[in-house]
Amino acid sequence: MNAADAFPTFCHISEYGEAGYQALHRMLAISQPLNLWAPSSGYLRSPVCKIPSKDFVRYVDDGLIRVFGREEWLLDPARRARHPWGERARWDKQVDGALKERCLQDQNKPKEQRRVVVAPPEKGWEWAKRYLEEQPDQIERWHRIFRSKTAHLKVPTGTLQRATRQEQDPFRVAQTILRDARNHGEAFALSQAEVPFLLAPSDRQFLKVLADAPPSDYYQAAISVSSRRVSRDQTMADLAAQLLEVLHHLDIRAKNRAEPGSLDKFLRGEDHQLLVAWIGGICERLKRTDSRTIDNEIIDELRDNLGRAEFENPLRDLLTHPATTFAGIVGFATTAVGCLLHPEDPLALTGVAASAFLLGAGLFRQLGLVPSSFTGVQWPFLYTYGREAKKRDLPTMRYVLSELTRQ
Repeated sequence: MNAADAFPTFCHISEYGEAGYQALHRMLAISQPLNLWAPSSGYLRSPVCKIPSKDFVRYVDDGLIRVFGREEWLLDPARRARHPWGERARWDKQVDGALKERCLQDQNKPKEQRRVVVAPPEKGWEWAKRYLEEQPDQIERWHRIFRSKTAHLKVPTGTLQRATRQEQDPFRVAQTILRDARNHGEAFALSQAEVPFLLAPSDRQFLKVLADAPPSDYYQAAISVSSRRVSRDQTMADLAAQLLEVLHHLDIRAKNRAEPGSLDKFLRGEDHQLLVAWIGGICERLKRTDSRTIDNEIIDELRDNLGRAEFENPLRDLLTHPATTFAGIVGFATTAVGCLLHPEDPLALTGVAASAFLLGAGLFRQLGLVPSSFTGVQWPFLYTYGREAKKRDLPTMRYVLSELTRQ
């Protein structure tokens, strides 16, 4: 894979439960590759997931998905059986066994070439303990946030649930929240992804709350809470969220999505690369601009592009070029007359066929039998319809985008 074709993303997918797996195929469509932390085979086999488990393993083999996790998650069925997630953590031979096999096969390769990567043992608990000892006022701050009525809007659901188990101990509540922040940030950094998928509004709010905490030697070491990185991650995450929303609406109108292999065809073709290149270009541009200007950036970009898009008309172009038209008609007439006078001459028949094709190609394009040149972005049509844009599709796509707004 060329660097220009890469757009690595990251999702701590199982933290979102079924909602994370319901969005899996859309995250995959945007990414090159999609880096996932500790995916659950139980969720992969749930009805909400549109990626069959056998395809999931195949996408890992093909480099479209990379899997990260702790050793006990990736390699130890017995530890998985004791995991707090219960059934969702249960070991599946077809999925988890295959991932373990790939992990062991790749363990001596450079990290960037591994399909399944074992992360180092976590340091979040010790780091959070030292930080709170250095900044004791943060104990009360995080305990107050935890106890507030808006805690679910400021702290991710999984983190909030873990903190609730420690609710009688303010220090442990704060330590649990900061530990998760540190570990999630390190997982993102380990993946070397460009964009985090933050699928819940509380995630982005959590980044803002973390950014307001006072720094320390330990705090600065956590990449997830560096103010500069937080700002950039918020920008990239918001762009990804906008694009996921667009794909969600396109999915509803996708006439061929229920057909077996329709998504697979998109992922393996140039269609996927068009989308990856398009979103990657926007992200590169916005890295150099004010992050406060990204509201509705994706939707506005698509609306503008498809609002100006046109279909070039080959037949009209042919008819508006007199020299070409005259030469084509004269050529056709001459060869036709030659054929009438000398029907036994194979060269005359060849000339008729060639002239007829040249004159008819524009008409075929007009009828949609031969693709016309489209001046807009193609990936929304390729994703939705499984083919390039046609004239009848453009008004529908414009209408979809006109109705799409972000809250």
